[in-house]
Amino acid sequence: MKALLLLSVLISLASPALARIGETREQCEARYGKPVRVDEKDQRTHHEKAGFQVECHFHEDKCDHLKISHADKDASGEPLPLSDSELTTLLEASSNGKAWEIVVKDDAAGSVFWTSGEVLQAFYSTRPRCVLRIETQGYLDRIKPAQAAPKTGTIKDF
Repeated sequence: MKALLLLSVLISLASPALARIGETREQCEARYGKPVRVDEKDQRTHHEKAGFQVECHFHEDKCDHLKISHADKDASGEPLPLSDSELTTLLEASSNGKAWEIVVKDDAAGSVFWTSGEVLQAFYSTRPRCVLRIETQGYLDRIKPAQAAPKTGTIKDF
């Protein structure tokens, strides 16, 4: 048990790419380095550090959505899977000390959905891409209207 705790502490100290919900742009840049791409319209920064790609979305200068994957790709160009220990470490880094609870785990689909209190949600899937998403409820509430907006045009327009 002590060895597992020590390993967890060492991983958290050695991994500079630990993602954090709630950090400002400046804090994210200090953690991940200068962004490799910035989408001002969408308030997103894209970083590459320590073998990870990290996308941060900001609302009122606080990170409210993270998308994390390995920078290394497989033969088809998709990110390599995150290990269980990487998933645990990344989730713990953004939980603000609160526990994550698995809500749905579908081994056949290669996906897991977690919640941490009523404020955070996380989703990891190995299909079609090996990407971990960590989001605040506020982020999800803000994107729902955009996703529900009616699509214009019909099949006749093709």
